[in-house]
Amino acid sequence: MTKQTISLFSKTEPIIENYRHHPIPLQYLDDIYDQFLTPTFGQLLLPRQTIAEIGRVNPNSFLFITNSQSQIEALGSATGVFALIPLLPFASQQMRTGQLMGLQLRPEHVAPVSESASSAYLAMGIALTSNKRKRVASIVYTSILLLDFDLVFSLPMSAEGLAVNRRFGFVPVDPQQPFQVGVLQEWRNPFQKLEIKES
Repeated sequence: MTKQTISLFSKTEPIIENYRHHPIPLQYLDDIYDQFLTPTFGQLLLPRQTIAEIGRVNPNSFLFITNSQSQIEALGSATGVFALIPLLPFASQQMRTGQLMGLQLRPEHVAPVSESASSAYLAMGIALTSNKRKRVASIVYTSILLLDFDLVFSLPMSAEGLAVNRRFGFVPVDPQQPFQVGVLQEWRNPFQKLEIKES
């Protein structure tokens, strides 16, 4: 991380000082899907089987955030869960040209752990705590993880999701589209250069 990046997040470092992220173990995905994701997103969610299949291709696609010092206790003390799915180059290009939307993602679009991905899809995020400080810390921590990629896509499906995207700096992929719920958006890493071939 560059000095410029460190400076950018210096004001938030105390908030996330003890926070960490871990892949959600596959055996817990069903419980999280039923208890947290379905009540929040309803039908605006990747199918359960698709999530499991994507998780097998790249277990780092689905993460939980915790401020626990012990990884054994971490899942029980999770303050948030989110999906930041690494994309293969062709999938990223299809998103930019409108051929692929988030709910159409399949395992074949996902970059495996063995491959370095420059783009990702922020599929969802949800705070698991009512504590305001911990909720903010989870959002800030997620925003910093975006820096692992040059380009991140997102399709906000709620006013809250749209507000978070605004804070992160997302803009519509199609500049002619308004910044609103249901419009595919993108975030470009200001600290890395990315050349995308336009078709």
